[in-house]
Amino acid sequence: TERDAFVSSLARFTLLTSLRGLSPKNIDCVKASLEIAIHQGNILGTSWIYVLQCISRLDHLHVLGSGGRRESEFFRHEDIQASQGRRKTTQGKEQLLEQVNSEHIATQIDATKIDMVFSRSMHLDGTCIVDFVEALAKVAKEELSDTENPRIFSLQKLVEVADYNMSRIRFVWSNIWKTLGDTFVIVGSHPNKDVSIYGID
Repeated sequence: TERDAFVSSLARFTLLTSLRGLSPKNIDCVKASLEIAIHQGNILGTSWIYVLQCISRLDHLHVLGSGGRRESEFFRHEDIQASQGRRKTTQGKEQLLEQVNSEHIATQIDATKIDMVFSRSMHLDGTCIVDFVEALAKVAKEELSDTENPRIFSLQKLVEVADYNMSRIRFVWSNIWKTLGDTFVIVGSHPNKDVSIYGID
């Protein structure tokens, strides 16, 4: 659809998912994506996937730029740490570029805007909240599919969104819970034991 084409193009122009330096225009695209998500969420429908993929990457860069630790550091096995140590020299340039981008993000993007996307989910209509949760669950699975560097940002947000939307009518909530339940089952059987235990908790 035209909507999907527009939103996917906007997400692509943020360059958040590429290993390229961010320019002021890219930062403007990030801000525009956040504003659409916060204020025009009911028109996004299946286009939520593009926005939430960007937000996932945005949060990752924001944490790094603010001096935080990578989520994967909390779930990394010793053998994986060793193998990554051997590859470290080949990743230096990429990590340097990521660090520079993360510093731009941390200074120019307000982290509360990221949280607002999820806290305002309670204002989405009955159809769009289901689209939102399905897209968020898909991104959560994408984050966890990297067994060497798993992330739990979207999984955490799924739990928060469930809490925000518990007062939904039963028909809508049952559709939300179906997606949540399927996702939690996948997380509970994750090959990384630390991730599966975290998901069950």
